[in-house]
Amino acid sequence: MYRTAVLVLCFTAYAQEWPQWRGPARTGLVTGFVAPQSWPKQLATEWTAPIGAGLSSPVVSAQAVFVHSRQGEQEVTQAFSRATGKELWKASNRAPFRPNQYATQMGLGPNSSPVYFQDLVITLGITGILTCHDAKTGAVKWRKDYSNRVDSQNNFTGTAMSPMIEAGLLLVHIGDDRGGTLMAIQPASGIIQWHWDGDGPSYASPVVTDIGGQRQIVTLALRHAAGLDARTGALLWKYPFVDQYNENIVTPVIAGNRVIYSGVRKGTFALDITKQGAQWSAKLAWENPEYSMYMSSPIVDGDHLYGMTNKRKGSVFCMDVKTGKVLWSTPGREGTNMSLLSAANLLFLLNDTGDLKIVRRTPAKYESVAEYKLTEEATWAQPVLLGKNLLVRDAKTLRMYRLP
Repeated sequence: MYRTAVLVLCFTAYAQEWPQWRGPARTGLVTGFVAPQSWPKQLATEWTAPIGAGLSSPVVSAQAVFVHSRQGEQEVTQAFSRATGKELWKASNRAPFRPNQYATQMGLGPNSSPVYFQDLVITLGITGILTCHDAKTGAVKWRKDYSNRVDSQNNFTGTAMSPMIEAGLLLVHIGDDRGGTLMAIQPASGIIQWHWDGDGPSYASPVVTDIGGQRQIVTLALRHAAGLDARTGALLWKYPFVDQYNENIVTPVIAGNRVIYSGVRKGTFALDITKQGAQWSAKLAWENPEYSMYMSSPIVDGDHLYGMTNKRKGSVFCMDVKTGKVLWSTPGREGTNMSLLSAANLLFLLNDTGDLKIVRRTPAKYESVAEYKLTEEATWAQPVLLGKNLLVRDAKTLRMYRLP
């Protein structure tokens, strides 16, 4: 009986997956994590694996970790054993890219995180090459080259939105500031189910939610915040969001029927999404021009939003989602970017210089629990937290850490 119980528990923990950017629900909220009574001085490293360059985040199946990176003129997809870090397969395709002269510091990508679904791994390259791999072998199931629709002179750092799965369909937004198409694609075949032609994609990624009984794709494109019917792609509502340099980067977050957006020159603001008769509308609920977010996407946990403003060289803050009032903020100098996760009663904050801060998740005050220097390399990718494992991608290496 004891041995059976142990096997069941191990299988349950091992079977957890992180199939897309920001986690299973695309929110940065982690379930099933149990915080330790005390934290060690250093985190134990279970394994490391060398990878190529890029800003995309890893995704995880029950048995493997998948990473999309660049090695020279090739974009490379790799699968590693989740248990040991051993490379299982590697596939590549030629994807030369030259960023706009104003964005050379952001690298050559890829920036979009893969998505894992039913033994398929789907990647979107920086030039708009969409590829579906067999997750077990790496074999290419299908590939679509949209590079003629991505011009780095217009879309400075190339494609960055991360695809997602909704109701069994792959959602991908292709284009640049000349226009774009958001498509729903059958993952196994690559057949387009429906498409919406409108704004080009920004660097933000879509999310999906239910508002007023309507399943909606909520996104931030280059000129508008928008909501689409998740079944058909029909436009339900939109709200102007125009930035001087098309730097619409922060992925929107959902709080009930309220959608919260932010931009480097827009501050942070909330839209109430309502329906009257057959007409949907998006109305401004509040705005806080003093707390703008540039690249770091926030999380909403209950009635509170946690994020990092670009002001004061990076300041972590807690905001009331009902009013937009800031409840606390750090003095600053936290970094250029911050990846946030919420687990148990904690926030995991990983900045772009390899510093991990674990703090109490509370609107009362900023309360530090533990701090770690994970790497000397740049860490722009979103980390993955599964059970007692923390997976971190830096500029050169994939690292699996063991939490107490």
